[in-house]
This record gives sequence, structure tokens and C-alpha cells, in this order.
Amino acid sequence: MIVIDGKNVYGINKYELKRKNANNEIRYLVKYQGRLKRGFKSSIDAYLFLEDIKSGKANWPESEKIVKERFIEPEKEYTIPEAVEKYLILYKDTVTYGTFHKVSNHFRDVILPNLPDVPINRIKNTDVLEFRSKLNSEIHKVSDKGEDPGLYSTKSKNDILQELKQFLYFAIDNFGVDRSVNKNVKVFKKTHEDKTKKREKEEQIWSLDEYYRFMAALEKLYGRYSPTYGMYLVFGNKGLRLGECQALKYDDLKYENMLIIDESITRKTKNKAFEVVDPKTETGYRKIPIGSGLYSYLMEYMEMEKRLPGFDEKWFVFHRPDDHYKPMAERTLNNHKAKALELIDLRWNTNHQLRHMYNTFLKDQGIKDFDRSRTLGQKDVEINIDIYTHLSPEAIIEITAADDVLFQMKDGQGITNVSQK
Repeated sequence: MIVIDGKNVYGINKYELKRKNANNEIRYLVKYQGRLKRGFKSSIDAYLFLEDIKSGKANWPESEKIVKERFIEPEKEYTIPEAVEKYLILYKDTVTYGTFHKVSNHFRDVILPNLPDVPINRIKNTDVLEFRSKLNSEIHKVSDKGEDPGLYSTKSKNDILQELKQFLYFAIDNFGVDRSVNKNVKVFKKTHEDKTKKREKEEQIWSLDEYYRFMAALEKLYGRYSPTYGMYLVFGNKGLRLGECQALKYDDLKYENMLIIDESITRKTKNKAFEVVDPKTETGYRKIPIGSGLYSYLMEYMEMEKRLPGFDEKWFVFHRPDDHYKPMAERTLNNHKAKALELIDLRWNTNHQLRHMYNTFLKDQGIKDFDRSRTLGQKDVEINIDIYTHLSPEAIIEITAADDVLFQMKDGQGITNVSQK
């Protein structure tokens, strides 16, 4: 049973879509008059389908078994590329376009060129083990720059291996492949190089002093109420993901000292420059507290925007100069960042690393692991501890409100005055 707009809706339930790479996702199902349909990405989508079924505007789809029997000819001997094509057609409807694009590229560039040229029903466990061995030491990344980009990282190798295994489970069910084909195909362990790269990334995370210097440079170049300055202020003060920050609209600021996160922007789409999607995880839907300094800034920012003709609370807060209904582009944001870093001779820091900086800051202020993970929209507390938490590069003075400290320098002056230092 799901609650929508404060009302109990019977016939809709939530479940977790299990994936073999552990990236499980929340889905919704509709059950009505003894029939069931799964796979809805939001409770609203499920509710609209249920209402259409009740009113006769929609019909129940054919069962998955009937669809597959019509789609896959049981007597035909499929080649491996033909089987992959069938798999990807069905797989496409279960994931986002960005995920499908990545997986289909892996099949085209990595998996298919390194499997034997045999019918799918003749593939063996030894073929998969041989592919694993090649992936570990011989298969290089695809590059269109005419250079050798080196081997895949351990994480990428494991992703590719899991994508192959997931396809082979599909092949076992539909193409008569032997069930032992995935036997003993183990994931790769992290190498010394992986651990070294992780340590180097941690060392690149800015201290608060460096973050303040960067914000002062942005203010000098683009102004305090520019979209660039505003986005990096929110990055550093709330640790939002890039897509979450891009998707902020003025009606997400309607609660005092609270920020509503219920949408995200993705640029990995088939036909559009961007698309508004659900947050990355179930816990990505959240209402999080913000300090009075950041809240006052956002209110001042909105008051300036209200002077523009046609102001609409559905405008993106950090929008493009020529269109308030389009979020600021990541490329523009990074170009502005590069100019600011050049001005103050500061090393590059990814937008996502500011999320790490904020989480580490909260940890140093004594904020509990669970509260930090929920603030950042992370489902797993252990991920927060293992990945997002680092040793801070400096001692942070005693404070009373964590967010307001981000508006202060060590001598107590506000971030507004940093550029005057």
C-alpha cells in the first residue's frame, strides 16, 4: 500500500529490484483483480496506470513469458551477437538511458570482440574464464584520440564482468546455455594501483581554506549572485550531487531553513540535452536542513530573480542566461571553475569531491554517520563511512551550527568578505 497526497492507495506496492552488481533499485507494482504488473519507476506512474486500468483507458500487457516466446524463436540457433541484440532490446526498458548506453557500449567494444565465434548455446565456462583473463591483462579501454588509454580500472572490469554474467543468466533461460557457464567467475580484487589512485583522489580534496579562496575567486570573476557562484556555494555547503543541484527550482525553497530534493538532472539522454529524472537512490528524496547563512543567500538570490518579468517558481534556480527553464550546463560550470582556479593557482577539484569535503566537515563536527548519510541522500551508511569520509586537512574551530561555519573564516569573518582578504 502506497500513500499519495496523504491518501492510502490500495493495489500499489514497493519492491527492490535486485541486480547482480549490487546496484539495487526501488520499483513499484500494480495488483488489481488478480493481475499484476511490475517495473514502475515511481509510485505516481503506478497510480496513473492503475487509474487507467480501472477506467478502461489501458489494458493489461501480455505476460513476459508470452512476449519472450514471440520475440525469441525457440527452434532457431542464435549467434552470440544475435542473442546480445535480443537481450539489449529487453534490457533497455528496465534501466535509464545512461545505464543502457554504457552497457551497450561495453558489449560492442569489449565483450563481443573477445568471445568466441560460436552459437550462443555452445558457449562454455572456459570461454568466460578466458574472457575474464583477457579483461584482466589484455583488453584496453576504447579511445577515439589515437592513443593507448591503458587497462580498465578494477571497478570497470567488475562492472563489465557483471554485465556479461547478467546476459548469460538471460541466455541460460532463453537459449539453452549450460547452467555451469558462470561457475567460478569471480570478481577482481583491488590492485595496488587502484588503492594508490584512491589515495591520490583523497589528497586532492580541498581544505576549507582552499574552498574559501575558490569562492572568493568566483565572486571576483562572476559576482556573488551568479549561477556559478550560487551552485558552488550549495555544493560546498550541502554536498548535493551535480544533478540534484542543477534540478533545484524555486518551489524547492518554500520551507524556511529546509531544502527539498526530489529531482535530478541527467544529460545522458537519447534525444535531449538534459532530462529531469528521479534522484539516484530512494533516500535521494529528502528534505534537508540548511544553515541560516545559506538560506538567507538563497532568499536574496530569489528576490533578485523576482524582479525579472514572468518570474515562475518552476524556474531552475541556477539556470542558463537565455532560458530560465533550462539548468546551467555542466560544461559552463567547469569552464568557469577552471578560470577561477587559474586566477588563484589552485589544483583541480571535481564537483563530486566537494560532496566528500562537506561530508568530512560534518564528521568533524560530530554529526552521526546515519544523519550524514541521510543528509547526502545515501542509502548505505557504510558507503558514507568507507568512501565519503576522509581525514580533514585542518583543525576546525568549535562551532554551534555546522552550516553557518562554512560562511566563516578562522578569524570569524563571513564568506562575503573573503575576496577582500
